[in-house]
Amino acid sequence: MNRFRSVFLLLVLFASVLLIIEQAGALSIRELLGLDDKQEPAKVSSDEKQDTAKSPETAKQDWAKTREVRPVTSLGFADIQKIFANLNAGQRQSYLKDASTFRQFVKQEAGHLSILEAAISNNVDKDENTRYLMKRGAENILRESYLKKLMASKIPKDFPTDQQLREYYDKNKQQFVIEQRIQVWQVYLQIEQDMDKKALVSLQKKASTIIKEIQQDKLDFATAAIKYSEHAQSKANGGYMGLLKVSELRPEITKPLLALAEGKISQAIKTDSGLHILKRGAIIPKQDVSLKQVRAQIRNLLKKQVLTQLGQAIYEQAGKTYPVELNDNKVEEWRLRLRTNTGGGQGE
Repeated sequence: MNRFRSVFLLLVLFASVLLIIEQAGALSIRELLGLDDKQEPAKVSSDEKQDTAKSPETAKQDWAKTREVRPVTSLGFADIQKIFANLNAGQRQSYLKDASTFRQFVKQEAGHLSILEAAISNNVDKDENTRYLMKRGAENILRESYLKKLMASKIPKDFPTDQQLREYYDKNKQQFVIEQRIQVWQVYLQIEQDMDKKALVSLQKKASTIIKEIQQDKLDFATAAIKYSEHAQSKANGGYMGLLKVSELRPEITKPLLALAEGKISQAIKTDSGLHILKRGAIIPKQDVSLKQVRAQIRNLLKKQVLTQLGQAIYEQAGKTYPVELNDNKVEEWRLRLRTNTGGGQGE
């Protein structure tokens, strides 16, 4: 009985210790983040007050003691409207498709505001490097906005016109063709790099045996490929390589393959990687693609081209109107100083 009481008391004591540790751990985390509003402020001695006054940066590091009490931040329709104005059409449609998705979007924006308020309350915006990054970010937005508006004002709304589309198509017809293609099956036997002459002769005899078995109808081509071929991708498809562009075939393969009648197989064709037993399928002739089929493609291409050219012209003109002086000797001096100060030259 005494033993049972002892065990019971030990368990109660152990549970109490765990509870105290858990409470202490949770409390310390909330204090670290400055989230425990119910906790009474710790008493500060006169000496500690003097130290805090002398070292404000030290005080800033303690979020719980220096957190500024700020009013509740609001998020209104005008804010959401401005955010939506800067989203693309696909994003707007995605967020508006149902109430749950839109609610999640608004909650996410509210979370962004909360983090922003937390950063400001803890003086992160007063950090010199952070302020520089904020300034650079604002400059990037201003630059992109200027380029976007200027380009929009310079490019006609109807660009490219039907006539411009036709002119580009006529001048670049060679781009809008479907090349000659051919269906190909193969049984592939690999030539190893260290293979001697005797082993190569043996491999060629194996290829001849496979060809004979197919010609004598002892095996169909697909079965032969599954049984013998060492090309993993085509082997799994009964040797089928797909509809291949003739222009992309190996030169040593192209001529004998095109010389075959449809459905016939070749002798073993040697390349630097192995022996190829080929079966020819249908040949699809070269085809011209009509303007109607590539109209959207040409339109996008011309828009990208004019935006690139216009952007370069804007940069060049801005450089002439608002020049920034650069001295080559100074630039090299900066590079050398940065290498020394940042260790950028290590490993060279």
